[in-house]
Amino acid sequence: TEGKIKNFMPVIRDKIITVLSSRQMQELATVEGKVMMAREIALVINSIIAPQLRDNHGKWIADYVRLRFRAVKVG
Repeated sequence: TEGKIKNFMPVIRDKIITVLSSRQMQELATVEGKVMMAREIALVINSIIAPQLRDNHGKWIADYVRLRFRAVKVG
């Protein structure tokens, strides 16, 4: 599982950089703007890894995944 994630890290990094660079400073100056950006990044990452780490019924099949960033549950 960790090997599958490592294979996607270049794509994940690229997508995160794309999201970050698409934001204006004014958007990130507020908590709401930061939360919206974090949600977008989470959705992007999920869309990349979910097809590889879910079974045909949509259930996650990964036992343990270690990523090199901190995820914060919002809401």
